[in-house]
Amino acid sequence: MLFIATPIIKAKNWINLPIIFKLLIFIITNILFYSGILGYTENGQYLGIYIAFYTIVAFILMMIRRLIPFFIENAVSKNIKLKNSKFLDLSSMILFIVFSIDTIFFKTSIIQISGLLLFIVHSIRMLYWYDGEIWNKPLVWSLYVAYGIINLASLLTIVNYFIILPIGVAIHNFSIAIGLITLSMMSRVTLGHTGRNVFAPPKVRTLSVIFSMLIISFIFRVITIIFWAEYYQQFIIIAQLLWIFAFGLFIFIYSKMFFQKRVDGLFG
Repeated sequence: MLFIATPIIKAKNWINLPIIFKLLIFIITNILFYSGILGYTENGQYLGIYIAFYTIVAFILMMIRRLIPFFIENAVSKNIKLKNSKFLDLSSMILFIVFSIDTIFFKTSIIQISGLLLFIVHSIRMLYWYDGEIWNKPLVWSLYVAYGIINLASLLTIVNYFIILPIGVAIHNFSIAIGLITLSMMSRVTLGHTGRNVFAPPKVRTLSVIFSMLIISFIFRVITIIFWAEYYQQFIIIAQLLWIFAFGLFIFIYSKMFFQKRVDGLFG
């Protein structure tokens, strides 16, 4: 946290200050988790895991709010400027805080109300950002789809009010979205920081296969379980294998880039 805070403060880059607060939360939740294990804090493990988990989701939402429209603007052939409403930004932040607090501590009907409003807010934002050309760019559509999966988690909390869903469905919905966003960002950032062209990634079709594996993993881990709970164990195994193959294929393609000099000859 100190090493990240130092350049932000020196550059007076206050827009990135929330990153420091999120790292501070991780420190606190780590202490909570271990104090729970040692018996000093009641529900310490639960609070440590879930406060940290929803902080990660909040961090992801903060990040993609900036990155997705920027990447889409640079990826499509036409000159466009995507909307970023301050009202939607503020609403999504406040609503997610309310949603997370009630989910972790209280579990009242506020979960469904805030979930519905979050779904509406993020759906509007996705409409603002949509462009048909993204489907030709795996490093862009993967982020957009992951955002959609996060949005679906909000919708599932509403569905759960009317139909009792399997335990943890919304949690795993968020988790797979985090995995897809992480893999997509690693695929893109690796290219940029090794001097390669982010608009012409190696083995584009293979990237599509990698991201598609995670999406299919999501279908088996979340969607099919809702309708065919009797095959829970089989679906879990399929989802696990797809997840392992996706990250394994990423390592196979990208790992060599980390052990080579930058292709543009610059330092790094």
